[in-house]
Amino acid sequence: MPQPSPRPDPAQPELAEPKKFDPVPTVIVGGFLLLSLMTVLYMWSGNRVQAATSAARELMGRQAHEQAVPHLLYLTQRSPRSTTWWIRLGDCYLEMDQAEVALKHYQHALRLKNDLKIDEKLAVSLHKLGRYDEALEYFIKLLNEDPDHAAANYHLGLALFQAERYQEAAERFQAVAADEKWDRRAEPYRRKLAQIVLGELNPQPQSENP
Repeated sequence: MPQPSPRPDPAQPELAEPKKFDPVPTVIVGGFLLLSLMTVLYMWSGNRVQAATSAARELMGRQAHEQAVPHLLYLTQRSPRSTTWWIRLGDCYLEMDQAEVALKHYQHALRLKNDLKIDEKLAVSLHKLGRYDEALEYFIKLLNEDPDHAAANYHLGLALFQAERYQEAAERFQAVAADEKWDRRAEPYRRKLAQIVLGELNPQPQSENP
């Protein structure tokens, strides 16, 4: 015969069944916290990029190129495919007389985008490295596009001066007179050319008295 089920003891409280774990609220809260953290990090990163951009531009404007370099390096790391920061980094190194490093950054920018208009920067870098023939190709190309190009006229004049083609050099140095920066650089060479014409740099040797 079946045994009768035991009756509940009224003295003993009934135990509630354990609640099943519901993962949905935890997932929602976790997702919200993660989204909040990502938003904060994104805003912090964006603010840092903006601060680095402003600092780099302000320092370059004050000719503080060495101080601008760390900010530009950070920007190239944050945006490695942005040619702007690679070019600006090259500009700083060029102004710091580190032409070889500058040239590498310009060439890297060209690998990212091969139609950049940076012939002048390449030419100046090559000229400073003593690679005159390569530099002249760029300067001549620039002058073919714009006969009044100040930097190209100056550096072509410099090459002609070094080749002792003084008349042609004088014409190139005179062509930069309207540009304050390059006119200032050309002025010492114009003075030297004037002295050469007057024979002050190459005086005739005096004959010895018998």
